[in-house]
Amino acid sequence: MKEYLAQTDYIILSSNRLYTPLQKLTNCDVLPSGRCYPQTAMYYRALFQGLLGFKKVAEFTSFPTIPLLNIPIDDQGADESFTVYDHPKVMIFQKQ
Repeated sequence: MKEYLAQTDYIILSSNRLYTPLQKLTNCDVLPSGRCYPQTAMYYRALFQGLLGFKKVAEFTSFPTIPLLNIPIDDQGADESFTVYDHPKVMIFQKQ
């Protein structure tokens, strides 16, 4: 992974489909075999904390709105299948 990151200028996360659930699946003592991802969780935590040499330079969101009133509805807490396919949050990280 370090070799790939050394060759990378940008990391683009086009949805939370992986980073949200995988950060919760780290306790290998209680999870079924093949359902534990501690290294992946560490990668995402390190990326978000700026420990991999990348800084978040952009974030894009598009929330559903109430017609006529143009009031946005923050639904990031909704089931991922609703937000991932319809209006995902996109983050761009640039190597520093």
